[in-house]
Parts: sequence; C-alpha cells; structure tokens
Amino acid sequence: MQKILKLMLLGGFLTLGLVGKAQSFSILTTGETSTSYSLDDIEKVVFTNDNFKVYTTSRDEDSYSIYVIEKMMFGGTATSVDEATSENPIKLYPNPVSDVLTIEYDANVAYATITDMMGVVIKNISLNPAKTTIDVSSLQPGVYLLSLEKQVVKFIKQ
Repeated sequence: MQKILKLMLLGGFLTLGLVGKAQSFSILTTGETSTSYSLDDIEKVVFTNDNFKVYTTSRDEDSYSIYVIEKMMFGGTATSVDEATSENPIKLYPNPVSDVLTIEYDANVAYATITDMMGVVIKNISLNPAKTTIDVSSLQPGVYLLSLEKQVVKFIKQ
C-alpha cells in the first residue's frame, strides 16, 4: 500500500486532492494513443528503470516507456484522455526546455505543481490567467511532471 501511495504522489495528485474523487486513470502516449483504467481494476503501479507499469486485477500488465508518456490523468468518470483534455487543453513549450517553460491553458487554474519522477514536489507555482512562464533553469536535467487541476503533462529539462 505504501508503494501505491508513493506512486500516486508522482503526479502531485495527492497534493491537489484528486485521488479521493477519481474513478479512472488515463495515460496518453506519443502518437495520441490513450488507455484508460478504472481505479477499481488497478492492482498496482510500478516504476522500473525507465518504464511505468500498470498491473490490473485481471493480472494484465501494461508497460509504458516514460519517454513516450505525454499525459497522465485521474478523472471523475471513466472517460478517454482525449475527451477529458479537449475541455481544458494544456500547452507546454518549449519541450524539452532549458531555462524558461511557458504554460498555456484555458481553465481558470490558480496553481500548478512540478514533481520529479519519484513523486517529490519540486515547485508549487501560482499561475496567471491563461499563460504563465516558469524559470526551470535550476532543475537538474531529467523528466518532470506538471500538474494542473486533473491534468498532468510530462516535460523534459535539458
């Protein structure tokens, strides 16, 4: 159970208070391929090397390279990522980023959270309406997750 909770922290989901409300978990990969899981069907999630693995109660195992995961989301209903993200799309650029990351979003969002791949909260950011720039020059090179409301977007720091 501790391992599952630690991985939930990965996207800053507990920080945002979304886990208790969620009913589904979706992953969008490069190429617009999406997979949705009912939270009742997920037995455990595991990070091994550069892979994210989802184990279901039916003993299926889905493995995703962390380099092809574009977004991970928790939702209130079992819906596809495309449906959920089309309401409030998030744009990050440049990605990969060296110094300044720009975030554009449609929703009225007050703050965002940056976490590393181990679930450690790196930075909490107060957002401006519609567009915000973030200085990420002090981050170590690697893969990070930006959480806004129910959406999580991966970015790479060079």
